[in-house]
Amino acid sequence: MNEDSLNQLMILLDKRIFKYTSGESSSVMVETAQSIMESVNFCIDAYYNEYGMENAISENLSIEELFLKGKEIVKQRHAICRKLFVFLRKERMNYENLAYQQVIEMAIPLFLRNYDIEFGAHIIGGIIDYPLAVGISDLKGIDFYLEYVQKLRMENRFCRRFKTEEINELLRRMGNIYVEMLVNIFQLVLQNIIGRGILKKDFLSIKIDETGLKELYCILNGLEENEIRQMVKGAVFNIIDDMGIKEVQLQRYIEKVADDNCCELKNCVDNNALNNFFIV
Repeated sequence: MNEDSLNQLMILLDKRIFKYTSGESSSVMVETAQSIMESVNFCIDAYYNEYGMENAISENLSIEELFLKGKEIVKQRHAICRKLFVFLRKERMNYENLAYQQVIEMAIPLFLRNYDIEFGAHIIGGIIDYPLAVGISDLKGIDFYLEYVQKLRMENRFCRRFKTEEINELLRRMGNIYVEMLVNIFQLVLQNIIGRGILKKDFLSIKIDETGLKELYCILNGLEENEIRQMVKGAVFNIIDDMGIKEVQLQRYIEKVADDNCCELKNCVDNNALNNFFIV
């Protein structure tokens, strides 16, 4: 950022602080000023991410103009997230898992209701206990929640293909505290389905019995990680094909989660602990 842009940014920060204090003061705590600055930068980045820096240069936009246009983009994303959340709430699965239920019933609504676009656009806020199969580590504010809602809806679309009671039974088999466990249900379901794929079984159920677990150990024992990876890849191909999954984004999501878990699968095989990967 050149000196002129930096000066414009400092002037804008002063204006934002003045508005934050309702015109009563031009000074705040250092931490508050830093947070307001982060919020300003978040909005400016929203514009850059949407239209590119070249567009800002060609239109000769000032820092304040970039901020205001970016803030409108953030408002639009907030509105989109609210709409998508309406669908998520309608599609909510009846899982016997508190973290899953609470993130939909409490955490996301709380954020959407209290999101401060004016002075805290970058803040994630709230407590998201329910983990996604593919975590989000590089996003802030509304961008985080928008990505979270989209991914959780996608996970639901996959799991909806199976009986909810079978999924809850899968959870129960994890122990007495299954209701309170912070586990990703999509991942658990996918792992069992991959196991059934390796066993050349159909995908009408997610169940694997003790006999199936022993067969899986016989098949996987002694294989190198790259060989296991290829076997999992073949199972995933069959899952996507046999189940008629046409959504490309969901296909890629399944492929990534499956591939990311191959190292863990290899470790479970080597330690004769396959029951920690496939739930029977």
